[in-house]
Amino acid sequence: MTSRDAKPPHSTREQTDESLQAERDGSDASMALVEERADAVLRLARERADDVVAHARARADELTADTPAASRDVADAKVAAERCAADAGLKTERRERKRYLEDFLVTEREATDQNLVDEREHADEVVSTRDDLLSTVCHDLRGMLSALGLSVELLVQSAPRGKTGESVRSHVLLNKRQLSRMNRLVNDLLDVASIETGKLAVLPEPTLPAALVAETVDVFLPVATLKGLSLETKIGAGTDVELSLDGGRLLQVLANVVSNAIKFTKADGHITIAVSLVKDELRFCVTDTGIGIPADALELVFERHRQLSKKRGGLGLGLHISKNIVEAHGGNMWAESELGKGSAVTFTLPVKGRA
Repeated sequence: MTSRDAKPPHSTREQTDESLQAERDGSDASMALVEERADAVLRLARERADDVVAHARARADELTADTPAASRDVADAKVAAERCAADAGLKTERRERKRYLEDFLVTEREATDQNLVDEREHADEVVSTRDDLLSTVCHDLRGMLSALGLSVELLVQSAPRGKTGESVRSHVLLNKRQLSRMNRLVNDLLDVASIETGKLAVLPEPTLPAALVAETVDVFLPVATLKGLSLETKIGAGTDVELSLDGGRLLQVLANVVSNAIKFTKADGHITIAVSLVKDELRFCVTDTGIGIPADALELVFERHRQLSKKRGGLGLGLHISKNIVEAHGGNMWAESELGKGSAVTFTLPVKGRA
């Protein structure tokens, strides 16, 4: 059994910590740069002052030749002494200010870090409580839905023949569809909770990739036909050999992708489910002639609660869960599209050997 890591290499919290550290480093560098610029300005001012004095002395020498050199030496010594004293005072002032700022920044940063830790602990506690409650409620709901499903099947079996029985069976069929949708929503919520806690498990077993495609077609062909869509398959060589995969989870991925293709493809459209084996990589690709996906949304569609259209219903969890299932297998998943012409959703899985 394998599972997806609870925290990806660049989690949101790690990104926050990196940004905070970068901001602090930038702040420290800025303070050092301010002092360097202040020193440069001071040096420039002194050089200009020296140039002015030198120019004035040159002019004075032109007008008179008896300017005492001793007096100039005394003046230069006084200027040098004053500058040394000013430099010493500036160094002392900067040292004191730096010590104060360091103490202040250390205190402020420690307080910020502690607040951040406290907030994260509180957030973790809230999320943990929410996930526990969600898991408990979902499991209870799943049990009740199973009981309802059993009752529905009993209704079908006990329905009388004739018009009355047909009416009962018609209502039962509607209830079965609603129960199926409710079961899917409950399972999606449980999967999301598992993903967030890093417990989305895959259970590899001998699986025929070609059989997964065939089973998906069996499920969705009636729905596609009812909408006026053609649904075909392309089975590559070598995909009728058993591989070590979690077949149930991969059927879930295919179901999510194909249901989306049907949802966003208009009547008379075309959907293809292809599977191929190239070297050590198993590739599934679902293409359609639907409305397409905007270029800036090709990655966003795999995020949680992302939907192309709010009018279509659902929680926007299908592709998010699907990508996590694929990644739990060690694979990759992506989408390609052209607006108005259709989309292709592809996922690849590493093949480490035959089952």
